[in-house]
Amino acid sequence: MAWLFSSGLPSRVERGGRIIVLLGLVFVLAVGGLQVLKPPFIASLESLAYDILVHTVASPGTSGAVVIVDLDEKSIDLAGQWPWPRYKMAALLEKIKAMGASSVGLDMVFAEPDRSSPTQLEQQLLREFKIKVQIRGLPDRLHDHDALLANTLARGSYVLGFNFLFGGVERSTSECLLHPLSAALRVRPGAVESAPSFHQASGVVCNLRKLAQAAGASGFFDAVPDPDGRLRRIPLVIRYQDTLYPSLALATFLRARGLSQAVVTLDQWGIESLQVRSLTVPLDAKGNLLINYRGPKGTFPYISAADILLDRVPPEVVRDKIVLVGTSAAGLQELRATPLDLASPGVEIHATVIDNLLRGDFLHSPSYTRGLELGLVGLLGIAASLLLAWAGAAISVIILAVGALAVWLGCQWLLASHGLFVSPVLLLLVLAVEFSGLSLAKFWRAERQARQRNRELALTQDAAIQSLAALGEVRDAETGGHIIRTRHYVKALAVHLSRKTKFRTLLDEPTIEAMHKMAPLHDVGKIGIRDAILLKPGNLSAGEFEEMKKHTVIGHQIFRAVEARLGPNSFLRIADELAHSHHERWNGKGYPIGLQAGAIPLAGRIMALVDVYDALINRRVYKPSLSHEEAVAEIKAGRGEHFDPEVVDAFVEIEAVFKQIGLKYADPGQAQAMPDHPSSSLEPR
Repeated sequence: MAWLFSSGLPSRVERGGRIIVLLGLVFVLAVGGLQVLKPPFIASLESLAYDILVHTVASPGTSGAVVIVDLDEKSIDLAGQWPWPRYKMAALLEKIKAMGASSVGLDMVFAEPDRSSPTQLEQQLLREFKIKVQIRGLPDRLHDHDALLANTLARGSYVLGFNFLFGGVERSTSECLLHPLSAALRVRPGAVESAPSFHQASGVVCNLRKLAQAAGASGFFDAVPDPDGRLRRIPLVIRYQDTLYPSLALATFLRARGLSQAVVTLDQWGIESLQVRSLTVPLDAKGNLLINYRGPKGTFPYISAADILLDRVPPEVVRDKIVLVGTSAAGLQELRATPLDLASPGVEIHATVIDNLLRGDFLHSPSYTRGLELGLVGLLGIAASLLLAWAGAAISVIILAVGALAVWLGCQWLLASHGLFVSPVLLLLVLAVEFSGLSLAKFWRAERQARQRNRELALTQDAAIQSLAALGEVRDAETGGHIIRTRHYVKALAVHLSRKTKFRTLLDEPTIEAMHKMAPLHDVGKIGIRDAILLKPGNLSAGEFEEMKKHTVIGHQIFRAVEARLGPNSFLRIADELAHSHHERWNGKGYPIGLQAGAIPLAGRIMALVDVYDALINRRVYKPSLSHEEAVAEIKAGRGEHFDPEVVDAFVEIEAVFKQIGLKYADPGQAQAMPDHPSSSLEPR
């Protein structure tokens, strides 16, 4: 990755961009770690993504070679009980055989003797009631229904079902007869043949020995739901007591095809595949097949067992078909949640597996896909990091949308055309993390830069204000401290007023800040006043005073001209109000316009008081200074005449703050100055 940081990078690649790329690589590693650790929430998201993809690519229809004979409500009513007497089950199987079925799998287990057999009834009466009864006049074959069923099983292509037990649960197997899968193990280089590669059963619920012996074939009907309860995969082989056994679906398929030999291939991760002649079935490391569902429940044809017994079904419906016998009667059927259905009968799931074997259109997610996903996460993450590091917001959104769509469509295409499931979750996650994380980092970086620019702009603005205000200071050295003090007076008084209900909306934080910044410019118009008047000691003549008044108009014209060039601006508006109206009086006798009371802008009313206070407590060429207490008294005397009464009241409440500001920013020697003679005027020039 050294090329990322070489001197040959394009000029747009700045240090900040490199940091973003490095951060993006950290995100890639983090998402890669999730792939390795596979926490439960990732597994749940992958299961959800799998279900959605399976919905989109589910193969429509079936091979038509599998039918289900259903022990439904009507069939149960026909016999009047459940479980059926074994002679009736034998009759059903005889009928199915006569119709030409290629093989018949029974999704049920006959673990106990048939208690409806005359022999069993005689033994039960003797055992429980000590009554010896003999049922005579029946043909010998009807005395033992289990023997009758065994005789039927021995004459056809039937496969019995049984149930394995797990988790240390055991059951005596001395009477069990199971039919192992005749399988050779092919061990690839680097693989180890070991029991943990397979599901390992600890016990079994099996059929009566004479039934299993007569049938000659059997298979387990165990299923392995995922943690969320949905059945996405099913084991085709399970190890029990160091022997491999086939599932009911696999055993029924093999019986229909007249096959018995299989090859199980192991790789370094566990089981890789099961091969029967030219058919290779991809399995996961534990021997599970990902089920390629054809649709929701009812996808496969159902035939009522009662209709078969009553000869209501044409033989061609069953001829050369693989038949599964199961039950849908209420309380008897086993329901499983699948990616396509919340309650699919177990027998239909076995039918789906057989249909997968017949059509060979398997879904698979081999062990190497984890490495493939990890590699794609790395490539996609790095590409996204490089693009997002230097792309704008709009381009970033487009990149994310196009990338996410490409990932999803690519995974969908792999599943539809090759049956290969590559999880899009981590690929989408890395895009989302890269986009959100890098966008947040870029936003944080831009925010820092914006804050820095704002600080620089504020400093520049302050410098400009101070420079403009200093123009007056160059001509009149006495105004230097006045500029500093007035801005602090204005802020203190405005903040205090803002706490009062009447002024709360008028004096928000931005307005107060604008008044604080622009207060030094309230006398900027004095740059247009002649030195002879501006610096004259003592009182001005009437004509000179009229000319001095023009500084408010000059200031107003300056800010209007700037605003005309730059457009409306709150700072310029406040500066204009301060400069133009700070000599207006509450009683309407001020200048330059003679505004009265509330017609005077609030900024001007505040500045009027501040300007007078500072003029009173500081010595000028035309007047001596007053003490703070004297200044406060003078301002209180001007309440309702010179000044806004409410502004005066607020001033009186914080007059101690004004005193502190005056002392802190006093002109050199001013703090010790004492008045030598009374002022001839309280009006600052």
